[in-house]
This record gives sequence, structure tokens and C-alpha cells, in this order.
Amino acid sequence: MPRPETQSSAPSGLAALIWPANLLAAALGIWFVAHSTVAVLELFDFERSLLAQFAAPDILLGVLATTVFAALLATSNARAQVGLGRRWKRLHRLVWFAVPLALVHAVLSSLRYVDHVEPPGTALLGGLGVFAVVELLLPRRGGDGRSSPHLALVAAGTATALVVALA
Repeated sequence: MPRPETQSSAPSGLAALIWPANLLAAALGIWFVAHSTVAVLELFDFERSLLAQFAAPDILLGVLATTVFAALLATSNARAQVGLGRRWKRLHRLVWFAVPLALVHAVLSSLRYVDHVEPPGTALLGGLGVFAVVELLLPRRGGDGRSSPHLALVAAGTATALVVALA
């Protein structure tokens, strides 16, 4: 009698990208924090009010995005995952809220400081937003039928970025 086929335990599709994506996310988190530190040291005038400089729409969006990315970076380890339990996953979904903030920050800041949009960072952040939409549209194996919250978080981040940028 032939043996029934069993499912492969090898990850497929997007699941196969989880480890490289986590590594990339950690590298990006470190880069965002380093970028923020260097930007403040190079571009801020310490003889003027720092509060007024942080209130500029492009900077405020960058601060909000960096705060989220720093929180994710600080909790991207096994100890935090165990300590936060199920809340860890909810917290890490905030990356999809922060991506549009970072994208609008990148566009506004590059227009402000170098008079043109810097393609690499803008393309990367835009690509992450597109990834959220594609990930939402792909069928989920073994899912509970509920839609992914990623698109809603991207929409909320986009709305927040637009409100701050247009205020």
C-alpha cells in the first residue's frame, strides 16, 4: 500500500523569508537609530530651541518612526518575546504603522535638505508598504480567515503622516 503524501516541513513562500527579514529588520532598526543620532548632531542648531526644530513636520515624523523602530529593536530578542507573550506580536506589527511615517519623513527631509528626493531610501520604504499590501492579498495557509492588520496599520501610518505633513 503506498504511503500517503505528507506535507513538507520546509518553509514555503513568505515563511521562508522570515529569518532573512528579521535580520534585515534588525539592521534597519540599528541604521534608523544611527541615522537619527547623526542627523541631530549634523543638522540641528544647538543655539536655537531644539523643541522648535523637532516640531518641524519632517523631523516629527522621523522621531515618531524612530521611536517605534527603537522599541521594536529593543524587543527583538527571545527574552522580550517571552516576557511580552502574545503582546510581542502586536507590538511588532507597529512596524507597518511606522513605515509610512518613515517614507514621508524621507521625502520631506530630502526635499528640505538636498532639494530632491533620495531614491534608495524612498524606494526601500515604499517597497515595504507595497509588501504589506501584497502580503495582505496572498492567501494564508492554516489561517483563521481574518484579514491581516498590516494594511490597516499602513493606512493609519499614512493618515498620520499626511496629517503631520499638511499641518
